[in-house]
Amino acid sequence: MVSLRTVMRSSLCLVMLSCGGGGEGSGSASASASSNRSSASPGSASALPSAASASSARASASSASAPGMAHLKFLAEGRKLSKEKQYKQAIASFDKALVTAPNDARVLSEIGYAALLDKDLARSEDASEKALKSSSDPKLRAQVLYNLGRVAEAREDKGLAAKHYKQSLELRENGEVAKRLASVGGAKAEAPSACNQAFPSIEALCSCQSKREDLLVAPGTKRCQALKSDFAEKRLSVIEVSAETMGVDASKLLVAKDADGFRVVAEVGRTYVPGAFGVNNESTVKSAIGKKLKQFTVVEVIHVQENHDANLAGLEVCHEAYEIHTLCVLDEKAPTRCALAIPVESSIGCGPGAEPDPSETDAAILAMAKSAKDGAYKHEAKTSFSWDENGELTVKLERGDATILPKSLLGKHALLAP
Repeated sequence: MVSLRTVMRSSLCLVMLSCGGGGEGSGSASASASSNRSSASPGSASALPSAASASSARASASSASAPGMAHLKFLAEGRKLSKEKQYKQAIASFDKALVTAPNDARVLSEIGYAALLDKDLARSEDASEKALKSSSDPKLRAQVLYNLGRVAEAREDKGLAAKHYKQSLELRENGEVAKRLASVGGAKAEAPSACNQAFPSIEALCSCQSKREDLLVAPGTKRCQALKSDFAEKRLSVIEVSAETMGVDASKLLVAKDADGFRVVAEVGRTYVPGAFGVNNESTVKSAIGKKLKQFTVVEVIHVQENHDANLAGLEVCHEAYEIHTLCVLDEKAPTRCALAIPVESSIGCGPGAEPDPSETDAAILAMAKSAKDGAYKHEAKTSFSWDENGELTVKLERGDATILPKSLLGKHALLAP
């Protein structure tokens, strides 16, 4: 199944005083605020957040309360102590930041890294796992997965360490992580999911998907429902699995009706609006159009993904937007297979959000705001693709920055290969 997490390798930049909690070693390029061109993973478009929504986000961010500024003060203090290798004191400062924002993924990731360096593996693992559940930011998740890999490696569990390192690299390329992965002997093979099989009905498929623990960020009870679609190719439909939470956490899954039943073949959108952290990720499935190729039907499923994130109590505003074309091969004699998810339009960037009042904030927070302004960036890419009569698919870069695209996307692919 094509996973959205391996399509969106976006670099939601964390422009900070220092990135000790980012993991991957204080000497790695990824731990520097100047390294904001990183990666891409789950999906995506030329439709950027509107000026009105950006303006609204800034207005909301500019109304940050005093507790928000105190939160940043403890965060900056903890980073300083961590950089000075005073890990226990750093964790104590981060814990103070958690008082006003107990699920802040950035603070939790800082605790995970500081605790790792302090050799408190249990605390590192706990904080890192909580950070993963609280963030959909691919760059931050890549850093946290690296931390979890280090924890597993310290426990001499090379298989689990390799799994975490590989997942981190899928979200963002990083030399230190790649070296760690090689040192533990590659990735651990994962058992196939029970939900990957064919089911006699949509209801039976939904029953399985709603029990999955790995699909959504939010924990707890899940619900699953079929969505209405006007796809030209009637063998394909979309279901949505969502968590019963205060905010919105949902995954749109593409379902194929094959001869042996209904099966999920790709993820085609994520909605994550937790009602906190300044995160607003939304998706729209647009169309599914089929074209004949020999005895097969190749269906192009198009969806748009827009993610918005106000970081550091609104001092920094980041976006990522994609239009993704997922290519699926339908065959009367074999299960449907989705060969590749291609981001045709990609745009990622970060810039300054609310400007703090110098009379109401300290030097550390002003420095964070300056870093957000100085480190502002925007990268875009446009691709095109075509296939020949033998099913050889070619993906080309039309313009823009190829480094924000998934690894191995550009070039030739076997569309009909099993």
